This record gives sequence, structure tokens and C-alpha cells, in this order.
Amino acid sequence: MSMARIIVSALLAGLVARPAPAVWHAIIDNDAGAPGYVETGSGWTTSTATGYDGGTYRWVSVGTSATATWTAELPAAGDYDVLVWYRESYNRATATHYDVFAADGTHTVVIDQQTDGQRWRSLGIFPFDAGSRSVRLDAAASTGGTVVIADAVRFRDTSCDCLPDEFDTIALQATDIFHAIDDARDENAYAGSTDAGVLAWSDSSITMAYLAMYEATRDPEYLDVVKTHAELIFPHRGDRIGMLD
Repeated sequence: MSMARIIVSALLAGLVARPAPAVWHAIIDNDAGAPGYVETGSGWTTSTATGYDGGTYRWVSVGTSATATWTAELPAAGDYDVLVWYRESYNRATATHYDVFAADGTHTVVIDQQTDGQRWRSLGIFPFDAGSRSVRLDAAASTGGTVVIADAVRFRDTSCDCLPDEFDTIALQATDIFHAIDDARDENAYAGSTDAGVLAWSDSSITMAYLAMYEATRDPEYLDVVKTHAELIFPHRGDRIGMLD
């Protein structure tokens, strides 16, 4: 699986003749507090486990009259992909309600927080006006499990022509293939190893594939994964574990 990711990412990088412009995005994390992140109701508790970017996340019981709202300052009107980050577990709500306050009205999106966590998960692409725009998690409307998780939300601009002309149908198909392979294999499968050979040959190859994807698309989602790998790998460097030869 690691070799397949390398091949696909290399193919994609080769199809793109010039770097794509950077994609505008904003990440609002619970750790930053107001005005970007605001809670209502009682019962909110800070996690002991790590959340987005090594920080914390907040949780509250399902059915509680409580909300968490993330607000970003959007630079221009357009279509934005709204993504959420949460730590999955067996006790999370299976129907977690998010309200996206878009230019064409409020969209309620329901997701299962027991799966697909610890990565950016899209709620969809919505039209927004410029200025302060928000996404709200509604604990009272959420069902299944026992708790809902409030961590980070990301707004990603999709309205600009952020991909070069060479990024044609074949390249888009290559991106889809990369993500299909990625979903079939835990992206952190090797990074927790303490074996130098595994880290040097297997995980480093996967990390290079993510860097190639970033080089081709300029999507910071791939850099988030590279950062996660680095944080998992560095504690097992030889000089950190007493192997100095």
C-alpha cells in the first residue's frame, strides 16, 4: 500500500507542470477560544486525550442543551468546503448534528463521530458571503452514543481556479485513486513503530507521498498528515532511544 501511494503521488506530481497557487483556508480550534470558538450551555468538559494539532478537544453528553460554534472571517464570497476534526471512539454520537450557516440558508449535516476521526472530514461545499461565517454543533439534536466532540473546523476556499490547466481529468482521477488507497490503509500504520527499518523505508516513503501530493495540489490537508507522522516518528530516532551507532 505504501508503494502504491508513492506511485500515484509521483504520477500526479509529474502531470502538474507548475506549482498550483496556495489554497486559502482557515482553521478554528477550540483551544483558541472566543471569538472564533464559543460554547453555550453547561456540561462541557476538556479532554485528557489529544485533539487537533496536539491540543485538547471538548465534549458534552448527547442530548444536553449545549452548542459549540466556530466562526471564521472569510475574505470573499464564494464556495467553501467546510471540514471538521474530531477524535473518534466507541462512545461518540452516531448522529452528530452540525448546522452550517451559508448564504443560501442553514444546512444541517449529520455525521457519525464513531468513525473517520482524527482527519479532516468534509461536511460539504457551501456558498458563503464574505465576513464572519459560522458552523454550529448542536448536542441537543445529536443522538446515539453518549457524547459529542467539539474540536476544530476548517473553511477551505474552492471557488478560485486553484489548480493549473495541466491538472486535467487524469490528474483528478489520480487524486481519487490516492485517497482510495489511503482510506484502505491506516495513514499512521507505520509511524508508531520503533523499528528503524520500518521507519526509514516504509513510513518515510508514505510521508514523501503526502509531500508530493501537497506539491501538486498545494492543499494544506497533506501537510497536516506530514506533521502527524513527524510527531510520531521523531520520538523513536536513534539518538532519542540510546542507539547512537
